[in-house]
Amino acid sequence: MPSPPAHAQGAPAWLADAVQATSDASACCVRLREAWSHDAVEARAAIFALLRAQIQAPSVAAAHIAQALHTGEPACADAIADTLWALDWEYEARAESSGALPLDTARARLAELVCAGLALGLWTREQVSLRLDAPLLGAAHVVDPAVFHRRGIQIRTASFFKQTKYNLLREESEGYASVLVALLTHSAPPLEVDAHGAVQASATDAELDAHADALLQRLWALIGYFALDASRVLDLLLAVFTKHVAHQHPFYVRVLARGRWGAPRLAQVLGQQLAYYAQPDTRDDAPEELFLVLALLVRAGLVAWPEMYPYLAPDDTMARLQSAYEEALAAQGAAGANALTMAAPLVDDDAPAEAQAAPAAPAAPAARAAAPCAHAPMAVRAMLACGLLEPVQPFLAQHPWVLGAFPSVTRAYLRLVWHRLAPALERIALPTPRVPSVHRVPVLTVYAPEPRPSATHTFVFCVGDWAAHLTPETDAAAVLPMLAPVGVHIAQDARLLQVLCRFAAQAMDRAPWMQLLRTQVLPAVALAEAGAPLLYELWACVQTLSYPERYALYGEWKHRAFQRRELRAAKAATEREARGILRRVSADNVRASGRSLAKAAHTNPTVFFDVVLHQVQSYDNLIEPVVDAAKYLTPLEYDVCSYALLEALANPARARIKSDGTHASLWLKSLASFAGAFFRKYAVMDCTPVLQYLVNQLQQGHGNDLIVLSELVLKMAGIEPVGELSDAQTAALSGGPLLQGEAMLTLIAAPSPTAALLARNAFKKAGSRLHRTLVQSRLALALLVLMAQHRQRCVFETEAHIKSLSSAYDTVQSYLFQYAHFLAAQGAQAYAELVPSPAEWVRRFGVDVPMAFHLARPKLAWAMQAAAEPMQVEPSAAGDAAEPWHAALAPTIASIGEALPPDALSEVGAAFFTTFWQLALSDITVPMERYQQEMARLGQALRDVDGAADLSESLKKSARVRLQENVAQLTAELKAQTLSHQATRRRLQAERDHWFAPDVDRGRLAQQIVAQCLHPRARLSATDALFAARFLRMLHTLQTPHLPTLAVYDVVLCQHVAPTLFAATENEARNYARFLHGVLGDVDAWLERETYEKDAAAHMHLGWQGHRGLPGRPTEEPLSHAAFKATVLRWHTQLYEAFLACFGSEYMRMRNAIVVLNRLSAYFPRLDAHGQALLQAVERVSQSDPRGDLKVLAHGLAATLKKQSASWVDVRFFRRLTREERAAEAQARAEADAQARAQEEARLQQERERAEQERQRAEQERLAKDKAEAAARQRVEAAREEAQRTRKAKEQGTPKGKAERKDEPRELQMRGAGEGRTKPTRSERKREREERAERAERADRDDRGAERGGRDDRVAERGGRDDRVAERGGRDDRVAERGSRDPPNDRDRAGRGDRDRRGQGHWDRGYERARDDRRPKADDRIETNAQWQRRGESDAHDEQHGRKRSLADRLHNTDGAAHDTPPSDAPDNKRMRKDRTPQRQRHAEEQRDAPGWRERERPARSWGRERPSDVPREHRERDRRKRRAGGD
Repeated sequence: MPSPPAHAQGAPAWLADAVQATSDASACCVRLREAWSHDAVEARAAIFALLRAQIQAPSVAAAHIAQALHTGEPACADAIADTLWALDWEYEARAESSGALPLDTARARLAELVCAGLALGLWTREQVSLRLDAPLLGAAHVVDPAVFHRRGIQIRTASFFKQTKYNLLREESEGYASVLVALLTHSAPPLEVDAHGAVQASATDAELDAHADALLQRLWALIGYFALDASRVLDLLLAVFTKHVAHQHPFYVRVLARGRWGAPRLAQVLGQQLAYYAQPDTRDDAPEELFLVLALLVRAGLVAWPEMYPYLAPDDTMARLQSAYEEALAAQGAAGANALTMAAPLVDDDAPAEAQAAPAAPAAPAARAAAPCAHAPMAVRAMLACGLLEPVQPFLAQHPWVLGAFPSVTRAYLRLVWHRLAPALERIALPTPRVPSVHRVPVLTVYAPEPRPSATHTFVFCVGDWAAHLTPETDAAAVLPMLAPVGVHIAQDARLLQVLCRFAAQAMDRAPWMQLLRTQVLPAVALAEAGAPLLYELWACVQTLSYPERYALYGEWKHRAFQRRELRAAKAATEREARGILRRVSADNVRASGRSLAKAAHTNPTVFFDVVLHQVQSYDNLIEPVVDAAKYLTPLEYDVCSYALLEALANPARARIKSDGTHASLWLKSLASFAGAFFRKYAVMDCTPVLQYLVNQLQQGHGNDLIVLSELVLKMAGIEPVGELSDAQTAALSGGPLLQGEAMLTLIAAPSPTAALLARNAFKKAGSRLHRTLVQSRLALALLVLMAQHRQRCVFETEAHIKSLSSAYDTVQSYLFQYAHFLAAQGAQAYAELVPSPAEWVRRFGVDVPMAFHLARPKLAWAMQAAAEPMQVEPSAAGDAAEPWHAALAPTIASIGEALPPDALSEVGAAFFTTFWQLALSDITVPMERYQQEMARLGQALRDVDGAADLSESLKKSARVRLQENVAQLTAELKAQTLSHQATRRRLQAERDHWFAPDVDRGRLAQQIVAQCLHPRARLSATDALFAARFLRMLHTLQTPHLPTLAVYDVVLCQHVAPTLFAATENEARNYARFLHGVLGDVDAWLERETYEKDAAAHMHLGWQGHRGLPGRPTEEPLSHAAFKATVLRWHTQLYEAFLACFGSEYMRMRNAIVVLNRLSAYFPRLDAHGQALLQAVERVSQSDPRGDLKVLAHGLAATLKKQSASWVDVRFFRRLTREERAAEAQARAEADAQARAQEEARLQQERERAEQERQRAEQERLAKDKAEAAARQRVEAAREEAQRTRKAKEQGTPKGKAERKDEPRELQMRGAGEGRTKPTRSERKREREERAERAERADRDDRGAERGGRDDRVAERGGRDDRVAERGGRDDRVAERGSRDPPNDRDRAGRGDRDRRGQGHWDRGYERARDDRRPKADDRIETNAQWQRRGESDAHDEQHGRKRSLADRLHNTDGAAHDTPPSDAPDNKRMRKDRTPQRQRHAEEQRDAPGWRERERPARSWGRERPSDVPREHRERDRRKRRAGGD
């Protein structure tokens, strides 16, 4: 290919530059022609740039540009014209934008170019008129714009609005009547149906041709004679054909084939008939016969499908049909959604606001337009019914939704599939029984597939040779391409789905069938509603696949298939139905719920189980009802449930551990429990995928999912994880396999012994099934190895908290022990063949020695049992035996030393090491009592079975047999274990002399025994801890030569406790506590001299002479009891220091110390000083530690220590006190006595100070009382003197009536004036005043005597009266205050003070006296109105500016001192309301010492008003006028 010219490689402006640079237009034309031939696209860009530059800034003449563009290429000329049109449109669109070139200017320059091109011959006027718009043509003077516009209007009006005047019935009616007569009379014989249901013609082909020729001759004659329209005649012929198509379609096809109308005319007339039914005002639908006529014409080749399609689907008919179908699917998906199902789910409180917002309600659907006529799909259906597949395949490929929108089209299509599969189906079809036939009359029909037969008629499709174009296939795989267009709509024929699944199950080459299953069959299950039969056929097809292949199918089914629009509605319906069923399911309606659950799951298993597991994760109480209700499911649904469970477990978006870092999430627990219950209930389910998932997770270092394995073992085998064991469980674990099984089995809640036996039998069966699955899948050993490795690896997660690491380690180890016990319980031989030897565990898999021996211990025991009888070596002959070890242990003894570090067993030896780790607790202990308890329980169960009234005799018999077998087996096991225990003891006695050499370094021996044997095993499990303690005691009681027992105890109690508490997990601490409990129990028992001399003294060897504070003495010399007690004291001191150091440190150390101390409380602490110090430390933790779990544990330990404190002893229990200790004790006693005396002296001093304070307070009260009495006497004397002065003034010449009225109180004057009462005489008033003064004096004397005699009693009785007296200035001040008030009335008697005192149960006699003093006396001087008004104004001023008083005011200071606290401008309203009455009392106290006045009281004429300022103004004016006049 030649290289492009240089100008073509540059920018598009090269042509504009060339035209502007040279005047030779021909050269530019040549370059443009070359560019056009090489790359037309770049040439177009260059032309566009040239024309744009010319319009923007014309630099050359238009003629010059036209010459340069005149290449002679027609395509180039068209491109230039199109460019001019585009530029004209662009400038017209940008006319209104700012800065743009004016439209007139641009269009004028474009017109110049057009004119130059026309002049040069670049275009013709016709070409320009076709390509350019009218405005530009007008500017170029090609057309007249006005004429062009007017002519265009005329043409459009004539084309679209002018009605053609043509009468279709202008011909003679007789002619068309004759045509109809001819069509109806010249017909052929109808079709017939034979006895086999085949359609046959009544006439031969020659006869049909003759009839057709006769009819055509008649029609031509009528057309010519009556001058009829041929198209009208054809229309009538097609109408008659449509009417009789079922019985005479071969005849009419021949008529149309021999006619002269032609295919276009036939298509046009037939299309007009279809168009009539498509009109909006036509109520009738197009008849099915019309579409069958169309199909027959296409089949005969008279009409082509492409010619008919524009009439069937004009404009956007198919698009509108598709939109209507999609809207129907959307409405179907939303149907049935009520307010409850559409409500948003519950969300977390911490979720964001937008996540908690409720979804908006869907908008109301708009009114739907009328659906267009579906003529095209109906025509396709008719063509498929006639066997025409090839013409309609392009249509179905373009519109695949038609098969879903029109099920009849799908059924017609699948009818062809059935015909092609008929030969292949005969090979796999099952023989069907012959059913007696019922005579029915055959009837021809235009519908295919044919309708179902009625009671009297059977229907046969009228086109008998419809399958002539189809080729039957003997290989079913050849039909698969034909099924591809159908897609998921194959679900409309459930029987075909079953047949296809059967073909797939028997196919040799399954690849194409798997494609069919993945893309069509599985998605179609949700739409088929075929129920369980289809699922059974599908399971027969996929059950031979591996589970990864099956799960791949399920995953695509769930996540890809339901993205299709057709399946979304089915998915939503399944979800709604599943939620409704789960809301109703319970343990009471398992049968009904199970059927509903199965029916919902049959249609869509993947979606259904997704909803079920989602609900189970949230509500764990649904597990048991759902598992029980799932009994009606098919094997395929169980398999899908396993897939859904595995998918839910593998969800990476959900956290496996709670926020506390120690416990598994609730959703994971629920799923694990559901998995265990489901796999146990239904044996058809395969748990291999779940087990493989766990293996994969462990390989990746994730062990949080091991709870699933634990639940599987728990629910299927009944073996619980090893946790905190009770004493009964621990005792059972020390027995044989049967008794151990009783300890590890869960507590079965059964209503009867028979039910318990059935449950245990179910555990055995389900456990065997799980074990078989593990072995067959080769995952049993893999899980065991990976769990052991993960146990060692999980503590090295540096990002986790130490509490989380401890919990993870304990959890994995408990699951490992549970799984190992499950494997061992399935048979000793199977377990021995499965697991490797201890050395292989250590060397090959990197497992530590304690766990390696724990996992291999059953293997070693089985090997010892399978070998020959153990050597019976007598103790006397033990020294003569070369190798006293058991023969089955020889390989382990030889290989274990190579698996350990070189110096690890230098003193202990491989033989003792292997013996220690090979033995189990059941080998050295026989739990006789636990065996007896279990046999007693079984005996009681036997009696319960005999007395059960609701059991049949057969059930009682079977239960009785099983219980008796259990009793016999336990009895035999007890006997066997007793013999095994005796054999083990004889074996140890034979081996003991060969364990340690005489020249062994006993110090290192003790260190290695503890470090390599006792300490690792004590932390492993509860039973191992007990074994370590009892084995140590057994070594001592066996009189093992060269064993430094005391040194071993010393290392255990002094060197390993503190490091263990620091590094152990919580479960390890519990196990270690059991070990220490056993050790300290032995030591504590030896504190008794008799027990020590009997059990320990003769064999308590000293390991280190003179070391660690032990006195130096010969190694073999027995240790005295006193020395032993001193040693125990030192051990307790070391333990005390170790535990005390744990408190106040990091979390796990404190927690472990609390756990261990709780276990050891019976034996440690024994010393009172240790106990008190530890108790104080624990109480500090329980009170001040911020961690709640530690505080709870510390509270429990504190209670335990307080309970055990009564058994604590003094140091004298262990040894005598030294001189220094005795001196220190005496000094401490003296200091305690001195401290006690000082405390007593301080107490006495406090009592004396309190007495002195009481005396001073009493003296102050007495002085205040005397002062108050003196003030009262002064007031009385002042009143008497005032009375005398009044009498003297009256006697010196005051007018009689005026003086009397003046001295009379104002209230009495007013009342006297109003009521007309009789005036008292002067002598009466005088006598009244004298009596009043005498009563007041007598009351004062009585009150003073009562006050002096009962002051202390009132103070003690009222409690707080002293404070009130001090606050108000004394009791007499209150009396004087109350005496200055108005005469008593009912409201005064029911005042606040009276109510308070009556409510409190107190009665103050001085208060009664004060009430009497408030009555006016004879020598009292009455306040005038003017004085009363001035005082009222002063009271109002005080109330307005505040009510707060200084301390002197509140204490009723009478010395006339000024106020310290100024009144507040904003008084407290509440205080004002509360202190309103005391305010007036204080004002009266301030004014009571004024000369000439007894008190300032309010005049009696206030008419009940509380303040003078409340008197209305008009009343004050009236009173003023009366005073001036001197009247009443």
